[in-house]
Amino acid sequence: MKLQPLAFVLLFSYTLWGQVGIGTSTPNAELEIKSPTDQLPALELNPQTAPDGTAMGQISVINTPDYGPELFMFDTTRTDNTGQGKWLTIGSSSFNFGREGGQNNSTLEYAGDITSSGPKMPRKGTIVYASLNSSGGNATKEIRITIHNSAGVEQSSTSLNLVGGSLKKTDFNLDFEAGDYIRVHVGNGGGNNVNDPTAVIWVKWRK
Repeated sequence: MKLQPLAFVLLFSYTLWGQVGIGTSTPNAELEIKSPTDQLPALELNPQTAPDGTAMGQISVINTPDYGPELFMFDTTRTDNTGQGKWLTIGSSSFNFGREGGQNNSTLEYAGDITSSGPKMPRKGTIVYASLNSSGGNATKEIRITIHNSAGVEQSSTSLNLVGGSLKKTDFNLDFEAGDYIRVHVGNGGGNNVNDPTAVIWVKWRK
């Protein structure tokens, strides 16, 4: 009889720290949900309006006014100007820029010879990744990614050094608002050209 409380404690501890299976007794992850039928989805997350994110990797379906419910993840590595993390969409969208020939102190083209404005953002978001390439030219070249409002006034920018014809930045954190424009500009440092520069900018939409 004295062993029963100990057995209960051991069982309860296993339940707390062991793998959990719903619909299966042999889960292949910390939590596995196995639906016995295709008639019902394995998981349902009810949409929320304004959840409080507290830790990296938290996931929520957030109901956005214009776009409906979307899946967001809380990102503590890309903080805002108050030091708080952000809810960013799981998926990302990419925008491509480029310009043929030797370039110096020039704006890269977006969507076919559009150099003055760049793409207009339909909603607020954050630039999260950037990939820059060239076919040669100056070994080191400044590439500026800038955010402009609808009046064309620059709101914020980040300068990157394109070295050896290739650069990938995965920790980008540049916010923009709905109606802003993204531009990519080749600097004039050294007065040398960079040949056939291209840029791919990835953004995630921000709650």
